[in-house]
Amino acid sequence: MLGGVQLILIIGITLQAQAESRCLPSAHRGERSHSFDNSVKAIRAAGDLPFIEIDIRLTADNDLVLFHDRRLSVKNFVGPTSLMGRPIATLTREEISLGRFPDGSRIPKFRAALHEVERRGSRLMLDVKSNSPRDYKRVMEEVYAVGAESRVIVQCQTKEVLDFMRRHYPRVAVLARAHGESDVEVLLASTPSYVQVNHTWDLSSVVPKIHTGGARVVVKTLSPETDRPETWRSLCSQGVDIVLTDRPREFISLGR
Repeated sequence: MLGGVQLILIIGITLQAQAESRCLPSAHRGERSHSFDNSVKAIRAAGDLPFIEIDIRLTADNDLVLFHDRRLSVKNFVGPTSLMGRPIATLTREEISLGRFPDGSRIPKFRAALHEVERRGSRLMLDVKSNSPRDYKRVMEEVYAVGAESRVIVQCQTKEVLDFMRRHYPRVAVLARAHGESDVEVLLASTPSYVQVNHTWDLSSVVPKIHTGGARVVVKTLSPETDRPETWRSLCSQGVDIVLTDRPREFISLGR
């Protein structure tokens, strides 16, 4: 059986090989096989991976928490019944603190995620659940408060947000999400660091265009039909740089 040091060394060598081949995994909402989505435990378990994707929402009093769904649900959380079913945007930070994961751990604040990756070398891919530049400004206030500008990649769902980020935070890496192949050229004009595309598109055309434009290519493979080795191999062979996956450890084991 491999010891902890041996395992870390093997993972490090594998990730170095992956970096050279330009194809790396991003852990979707942390290492989900170890704990709950967007939990500190899931982020900590993914700490040796190159990229960790997390979701961010704002509370009613402008606090930042890691949360994917729009509402607090009894399906995934425990807490006072008066809170269940309410949108996160209507809850205060005190109310959010009463909601817990089934294991009793708290719903983490965004700053906790920033501190988790501070000394680990991972970069957080921030999926901000908003299209408002005002909300992105609040996120960036937190990033700059702890000096984490180099440790984040901010996903932009719209060109308005992309342009806002490039104009006000030019030193921060941004990911532009293309909703159609025709969006790619328009988005590249705003000089994003990364462009997220769909795996079903004509990647033989899209990938070189994005690379020529100075950006890297991100693809997510999150359904049971696509989040599998055959898809990953195909994407990597077509020049995709980052694969957003629920199975990052299996991705690494392929030696990509």
